[in-house]
Amino acid sequence: MVDVDGVKKPILEAPLKTESMGANADNPELSEYLVRIEWLKTVPVEEAYRETGFFGNQNTACRFRHRPTLEKLYQRFDVSEDDEQTMTDDETIASPGVMPAGSP
Repeated sequence: MVDVDGVKKPILEAPLKTESMGANADNPELSEYLVRIEWLKTVPVEEAYRETGFFGNQNTACRFRHRPTLEKLYQRFDVSEDDEQTMTDDETIASPGVMPAGSP
C-alpha cells in the first residue's frame, strides 16, 4: 500500500511514471518487484556526498550495514540510527544516503 494524497492504495492504483508496471503481474518470472524506502533526508544532486572507501553495491537492493559509511552519512546528513527505526516491521529499512543524492 502507498499513500496517495492521504489515501492508502495498492501501488498499481497509484499514479506511476511507469504505466506498464502491472503488465506481467500474473507471471512471477516477468513481474516487477519493489522495495519500499522511507527517505529520511534528500538533497539536490549538487550536494551529493561521496568518499573513497564508501560501501557500494550493484544489486537492486541490499541491507546496508557498512559501519564506516553509515557513521559518515549519519554525521553528514544530520540523522541518527534511531531515525531509521521509525518504520514499521513490515517495511524495508533503508539507511539515509544509500541511494544517489537527489533521488526521489
